[in-house]
Amino acid sequence: MHFHTFDEASYRRLLGHACAEAGASVEEFARVSTPDYDEYIAILRRTQSDRPEERAARPRTFPGVDIVVPVYNAREDVTACVESVLRHARGDWRLVLVDDASTDPELAAYLDRVAESHPPVRLLRNAANLGFVRTANRGMRAAEGRDVLLLNSDTIVTAGFLERLQACVYADHRTGIVSPLSNNATICS
Repeated sequence: MHFHTFDEASYRRLLGHACAEAGASVEEFARVSTPDYDEYIAILRRTQSDRPEERAARPRTFPGVDIVVPVYNAREDVTACVESVLRHARGDWRLVLVDDASTDPELAAYLDRVAESHPPVRLLRNAANLGFVRTANRGMRAAEGRDVLLLNSDTIVTAGFLERLQACVYADHRTGIVSPLSNNATICS
């Protein structure tokens, strides 16, 4: 768990659910299952900012977000990703799809349909395959000063995803980057 994602109370609640089946107290379970528990809690206490003047400085509304999705083939994954964003994104958002010279004509047709039928969708196409990093950078450059959320094309988002990420990043002025947790990812994902 990343210290910008959970505060101490949330961390303890989460551990409470996990330890219920283990028959251990939150403290016992956390110390056994999380070797760096003490360090984690110390970091939380050192970095949490909940002073009234800092709470007052937090934005009540969030700036616009460009959700950038680099695309290369994988039509089923891309479709599921795009449909989940369209279903769950709220507020001031745009979806920037960057097709990295995919070879699947059905995917190309799908991307065209989505861009034509959904005004917040912008479709960029690379003339040649540039690879993930250059394609992601192209999409992020298109953000024009807005916040950026970079998603892999096999990501499925859920209700409230954008609001939760924005609340996290804007909870503390020292935070510059947040990242969601994944059920299937590793530290290298």
